[in-house]
Amino acid sequence: MVRDKIGIKNRDKQIFPYGITPPKTIEEFRENLKKYYLCVEDSEGEVYLELCEKMIPIDKIQSLYNLYNHCEKEMEGGYYKNEFGNTSPSLTPLISIKKELGDYMKETNQSFSSYGFFFDEDNFTLYKDKEDMITEDMKWWKIDNQWLREFFMITMGEFSGYVFREGDTYNESCFGKGMV
Repeated sequence: MVRDKIGIKNRDKQIFPYGITPPKTIEEFRENLKKYYLCVEDSEGEVYLELCEKMIPIDKIQSLYNLYNHCEKEMEGGYYKNEFGNTSPSLTPLISIKKELGDYMKETNQSFSSYGFFFDEDNFTLYKDKEDMITEDMKWWKIDNQWLREFFMITMGEFSGYVFREGDTYNESCFGKGMV
């Protein structure tokens, strides 16, 4: 992998790690949810995305932001709050972090961002199935987690609600529109 002038690997070339292909269709989005996030299958073969709060049928999910719509009970008064005190629905990507975020930021001369972290396979492990991943490293991550946005963009594409803008030096993200 080639590093650019501040040490970020592959981001401006958009060489996606672990052979991940960002989805272009709703079907590909749902397949990526099954591949890269903690999901369960019931005895009748229906697959659910497992959130910290509840399980949602994959075929009912339109986007990352759409998960708020599936958590009506937690949205009382227009603000999200669940029984665990979370302020956003939480899911589990099938990853474990190898490199400390602070170390990465120092190496790449970043102060308030971690651009490129998830483009470098040396920084994290992506598990092929949940049985390999379910360890003490398993974490619930809020869907509005700023640090994980890049992973969401890579694995969910435009369905994450975030986009890579063409022409930006580090392909900085901005919030997408119409992802409800």
